[in-house]
Amino acid sequence: MGRAILPVSRWSLDHAGLVEDLQELLGTKVHVGTEKSLHWYVRDRILQEATPL
Repeated sequence: MGRAILPVSRWSLDHAGLVEDLQELLGTKVHVGTEKSLHWYVRDRILQEATPL
């Protein structure tokens, strides 16, 4: 069975590069996403702890 090769979108490359750059700069693991992508149960706590860039 062959493997499907999916095209990599420009967004996914930009996102991956941003995550790598931020992790290197900040020296810690980071997560990049939108407010809407956060689960409602933890959204408020995460937004209180988040550091705006």
